Amino acid sequence: MSSEQIDGQPIVAFNFNNMTGYEDGMVCRTMSEILNHGLWTRDSYSRMILLVLMIQIVSVVFVTRIVDFAFKPLGQPKFISDVIGGMIVGPSVLGRSKTFSQLMFPSDEKDFMVSVVSHLGIMYFIFLVGVKTDRNLLIKPSKSALGIGFLCWLIPYVIIVFTGSLLHSFIGGLGNGHLLLFLSASLSITYFPSVGHALEELDLLTSELGRISMSCSIINDAVGWCFMVLFIVLRQTSILGSFRAFILVMAFIVFTVYVVRPCILWIIEKTPEGRPVKQVYIIAILVGVLIYGLLSEMLGGAVTDGPLVLGLIIPEGSIISAALVEKTESFNTNILLPLFYMQYGLATDVFKIQDFKLLIGLQAILMVAYLSKFVGTILPSLHFNLSFLDANYLGLIMNIKGLPEMIIFIYWKRIDFRRRSFHYIGTNSPHRDVHCSAVYESLA
Repeated sequence: MSSEQIDGQPIVAFNFNNMTGYEDGMVCRTMSEILNHGLWTRDSYSRMILLVLMIQIVSVVFVTRIVDFAFKPLGQPKFISDVIGGMIVGPSVLGRSKTFSQLMFPSDEKDFMVSVVSHLGIMYFIFLVGVKTDRNLLIKPSKSALGIGFLCWLIPYVIIVFTGSLLHSFIGGLGNGHLLLFLSASLSITYFPSVGHALEELDLLTSELGRISMSCSIINDAVGWCFMVLFIVLRQTSILGSFRAFILVMAFIVFTVYVVRPCILWIIEKTPEGRPVKQVYIIAILVGVLIYGLLSEMLGGAVTDGPLVLGLIIPEGSIISAALVEKTESFNTNILLPLFYMQYGLATDVFKIQDFKLLIGLQAILMVAYLSKFVGTILPSLHFNLSFLDANYLGLIMNIKGLPEMIIFIYWKRIDFRRRSFHYIGTNSPHRDVHCSAVYESLA
């Protein structure tokens, strides 16, 4: 723990697994920087933290709503509007204006408060996706879902690693060792929260194609979870540390399944039919989301892993799941999540792209990732007797990207994953938007 000063004001900074993404750890500010006496006093605008945060929230919500209104006649989903709105607020568009930049981000820390609040939105978004997911798709998957889900990860993974090795001279350090394997694994995984959110907007979640897509994406995502556990274990500096990390992760899952889940089922059983769930239970679960996010960070995982596990143990379609969605989803989706898109926009600056050789190399890998995922889904789908049309639809759906992928991009920047490469990888947004548009046009 260390003491520093900002604008002459003492602060206390400490590092706790860098949860917020703020590079110097977490910061405890003095009350004078949180509470101010109004604009008419001599208080510095840059130190009015709450005022700046409120301006940021209003601005990004306003911009994303305008973009959504403009794109609605084109049949575009809300996700695309939010991504574009976040990039408009960032340094690629409006952030180029010095006046706008000073108004929105008057201090040197820029996205510190945005990062903190947006992480709350991400946690509750992933939690709600878990709540609305049919757990049986993971517990009792069909043989076809197992085969398609695994092969549509394995095939693109091998192809991306091979392509990255061939393009070593284009992508520099990213083509070496564990960095290439990490990049390939991330691009090969289909995150079922992304698929579930897209299918919900298309009203296909309960259709036959929707259930197959969700089942395949859950199996595919489970492979990613295995990589996460392996990454946590191997990241330890000793065999004892690896063993301890593995035991803690397993204990976390066992406690959730055999202690927390029975409590959830007890709440459902004790709630009379036709009566609302008691407020104290709803609050306890929502606070539990924060606790689970904290625990998953402490165990070395992502802040979203714990909330997802908690959401998955809540029975889909139950009275308590309906109450959680009703009380949380609207505020979270329309107020908190836009701040994450702003953070993503702040982290992506197209004007910092100068090495076009690196740009071409990374974009080639991204395109290979899409195509290999598409082909790697169609081939096993045809083997398991899906029609050619459904196999093509499934190939498009398994390529859908969403918030989890954006979270990973932010994480790459946070751990200094070849920091300058982030802006190049961030240009994946147009690819993602065009692809999502194609999916929506095909299936809507």
